[in-house]
Amino acid sequence: MHKLSPVGRAAKLLLVFATVGFSLALYLRITEIQRDANVNMGSMDQFAYMVFAKKAYESGYSYTGGRARMPLFPWIQALFYSPEMSDEAFFEQGKQINVLISVAGIAAIGAAFVSKFSKLYASYAIALIAFLCFAIKAPWFQAEILFYVLFAFAFMLAVESIRWPKWYKSIGVGLLFALAHFTKASGLLGIAMYAGSFSVPLLAEIYRRRPNRQGLTRIILLAIAPLVIFAAALFPYFNESKHRYGHYLYNVSTTFYMWYDYWAEAKEGTKAAGDREGWPDMPDEEIPSLTKYLAEHTSAQIAQRFVKGAAQMYKNACGSADGPSQFGLCVHVGIGLLIILSCVYGKLVDARHRPTLKDAQIFVFVASLLSVYSVSFMWFASISSGPRFMLMLLIPLLWSVGLALEAAPASSTSGLKASHYRAVIAVMLVILLSQLYHLVVERAAQLFGGF
Repeated sequence: MHKLSPVGRAAKLLLVFATVGFSLALYLRITEIQRDANVNMGSMDQFAYMVFAKKAYESGYSYTGGRARMPLFPWIQALFYSPEMSDEAFFEQGKQINVLISVAGIAAIGAAFVSKFSKLYASYAIALIAFLCFAIKAPWFQAEILFYVLFAFAFMLAVESIRWPKWYKSIGVGLLFALAHFTKASGLLGIAMYAGSFSVPLLAEIYRRRPNRQGLTRIILLAIAPLVIFAAALFPYFNESKHRYGHYLYNVSTTFYMWYDYWAEAKEGTKAAGDREGWPDMPDEEIPSLTKYLAEHTSAQIAQRFVKGAAQMYKNACGSADGPSQFGLCVHVGIGLLIILSCVYGKLVDARHRPTLKDAQIFVFVASLLSVYSVSFMWFASISSGPRFMLMLLIPLLWSVGLALEAAPASSTSGLKASHYRAVIAVMLVILLSQLYHLVVERAAQLFGGF
């Protein structure tokens, strides 16, 4: 390979810095436009987060909330709060802090993508995350950006831990999922999917002609260790929930609201009965639960709820381009899923590149995580609309696409070539640049990033 001269290397480095600088300036400009559009602190639970942060400050960070919102994000905002600040000043400052969190998150995620994947794909993925997601979500007094970043790194490390297991990676997976859960109560499913993926090597070991007891023990420890770390890291919070509400995993959304059909029912039900102060003050037979829901709904009604939820998810992602909550991600997500499927197919049919046991475990982890969360979003769509829950899967999906491209066989027997995938990514990058133009010119001022 021809080496660049010192002048060539300097020019290349200068081009990289110029591109990064221009991208950062453009990103901050889009966040500024969206920040100016976000003028109502009372919309989409922003004021609730502000109140949480104030109480955390006043209590010396002993206040952990009413189990509707998790503490990490408001605790961070409380670090910059002063009693002399007006609500308006705190609101504006909080939006700016969240933009800074987003910039740091993009830098960290970008470094991970650049170190792992090709420059073309990494550039595409970083630009997609930054401009079609973070730039619109950042200038809000909400926890989503922080959660997306922590959940993404938990996912990335989980995949790497499956590939090359180490004790410190297991600790890291447990801690990252715990931090993500401490930001939004949605990390438990993720670490459960990770632990469950070890059923693949466990079953393979059990059905060997001569199972290795030491191998079985190691697999079980690798599955359990992150769960133990997760529980230990969050035990003070869970223990407080047990004392105040009667359940370690108490959360108003997952304990009650998801078993209502509509948000209006939840507002008039357990929320009105004080579910954020303690166990709701209402007759036991009226408190929603899985058992109560199954007793009161037919299988057809349950199926219909999933269908309506799927339709709502599709509308959020792929509805009218002029819709107030359309981030323009539909085509990218669709192509990404097709790339994963085609790469998996190519690996399966290529006789010289058969999947390994670790490949199977990674596939089970990724497929179960994406599908289980998606199904849960379908179920919850009738209670809370908007794409902000779905967006937590964007970075894991893009990381999975990168892994699929990395593992795609180049042999002709599969009929799938790396050059074909590069061409698709290049076309998607051009589409993204076109979307970016419209975002700067008009969409950033029209989109409602709080959904």
